[in-house]
Amino acid sequence: MNWIQRFLQAITTHKDELDAHTRNLYEAMRADYYATPVPMATNTTEVKTLAADTLYAQPLPIPRAVTLDELAVQVTTGDVGMKARLGIYEDNGSVYPGALVLDAGEVDVGSTGVKKTLITQALTKKLYWTVVISDGTPEMVRILRYWTPIGTKETQLGQLYSHLTRTQTYGVLPDPFPSGANLVTVTTVPYTMVVAHLASLD
Repeated sequence: MNWIQRFLQAITTHKDELDAHTRNLYEAMRADYYATPVPMATNTTEVKTLAADTLYAQPLPIPRAVTLDELAVQVTTGDVGMKARLGIYEDNGSVYPGALVLDAGEVDVGSTGVKKTLITQALTKKLYWTVVISDGTPEMVRILRYWTPIGTKETQLGQLYSHLTRTQTYGVLPDPFPSGANLVTVTTVPYTMVVAHLASLD
């Protein structure tokens, strides 16, 4: 047996031990649910009124290969006759949305409830961004999350960067994501409004 064969045998023999010591805990995900790949706390009393013609981009770290089959938001106060468009961007390597991965289409935000778009989208292990934009001013549930890759405001360490906003005329999502987005800070907990449903772990 040569050294390569011995090395491969050792990896196979001790695979479970290696997994136990090197596994990323956030890879522990299950299919057929709305993904929360970072610690989150849902609170339906936490809401956000969208500004019309504004892109809201929220980080979505994906710790393993998955396939999504839905994007969803929950409307708490509707704006009659108005729509919202959902989508996904990949990160450009600088913690900023880059190329468009998916324009998931529109949902009706004229009434309350969970609004979803049906998709089939495979994602690999990397940072993505979910986005929502509306031609109206609906109020949506914001889901609190306890971590943000965007960091802390340099001059106010008690303020975390929650998400990005960028003025954009309502319509199909731009590709790539426009430059010059605003960093939105919060003094409590960062939040997201768009959630992704896992169809499978790949």
